[in-house]
Parts: sequence; structure tokens; C-alpha cells
Amino acid sequence: MGPIDWALSGWNGASACADGMVRREDFLPYVKSRFDFQPGGGPCTLVEVSGARDFSGKGIKYTGFSLLFHGAADFAGVEDNYQISHPEFGALEMFVSVLQRVVLEAVFSRAV
Repeated sequence: MGPIDWALSGWNGASACADGMVRREDFLPYVKSRFDFQPGGGPCTLVEVSGARDFSGKGIKYTGFSLLFHGAADFAGVEDNYQISHPEFGALEMFVSVLQRVVLEAVFSRAV
């Protein structure tokens, strides 16, 4: 399977996703790196970039991937949109779900 592209509306980075599309491959070099979550989330470490997954629903085929982050013990985030930033990756706004108190997931999917 080739790169999976998702259009971005909130990206302002300088290196990754430079063409305005997000790909799971863009995140792979940053596993074990710290990202800052704003507003109010603080630093979180990217711990996993899932493999591409294909699924369907209501007759529509989708493909997607997810990112897992671990926050600090005092992480105060809730399910919401966050601006994540990294000195090399740049910044990206995305919706993040809280799976456990300090385990966060962002899911990217699109119809194919």
C-alpha cells in the first residue's frame, strides 16, 4: 500500500506534511519524541504509529491509522482538539481521545 494522504486544515509545520497532507509515514521518525499539546495538555510522547488499517461501514470503504501518545502523570487533558507541536515536525491541530488518564489517541481515516 502506498502513502495514505489526508488533507489538513490546521497544519503550519516546516518539514513534515509540507504539502498539506498527513501520512502515517510523516509521524514514524518522531516515535519516542515529545510533542507539546495546547491548550493545557503539556508534553506528551508519541509511543506508537499504527499500521494502515482498512475497514468498511454502510457500504463505504475506509483506510486509516492512529497515533498513541503518553502524557505525564499530571496530564490534565480531555477529549478535544489540540494543537500539537514539535521543533522538527512543526504544528498540527487534531482531535485527540483520552483512552486512559494519560494515554491519548488520534485517529486519521478517509474514504477510499
